[in-house]
Amino acid sequence: MRTVDPTVARLRQLSLFATCSEKELQFIARRGIEHRSAAGAVLLQEGRSGHQFVVIAQGSAVVSIGGREVARLGPGECCGEVALLDHGDRTASVVAETELLVWVCSAQEFAEIIDSCPTLVRRLLGVLAERTRSSYRQQQLRPTTERAGGCALI
Repeated sequence: MRTVDPTVARLRQLSLFATCSEKELQFIARRGIEHRSAAGAVLLQEGRSGHQFVVIAQGSAVVSIGGREVARLGPGECCGEVALLDHGDRTASVVAETELLVWVCSAQEFAEIIDSCPTLVRRLLGVLAERTRSSYRQQQLRPTTERAGGCALI
């Protein structure tokens, strides 16, 4: 009888990893760690360099930019990917709203996952596209004098 890795089993339940193969899930699970964060814990801080990719397994977190709440994250949602992809600073702060169970990997582990798991890459591209559209819609709702310059979504 084959033993099921509990981390693989938990990752399989999260929407971010739902389309990953068993082989990909095993690869991903070996490259990160699970840990708990208390409510109020800062997961990512806007303006700081990024060194981790975080996936929420349980609980919720608040995303803020310039001190203004812009989103909430729950199970299966991720944060930290932008700074790892472009090697820039964090674009937002993320703070645990409740106690969290998170899966975290380093920048190096994230790069290994990206290089080896095309299914997850496609899912992350979808997440980034969805966030870009949401940001664009929010910007369009603001008065013209408050809008920042940017690129067109085509």
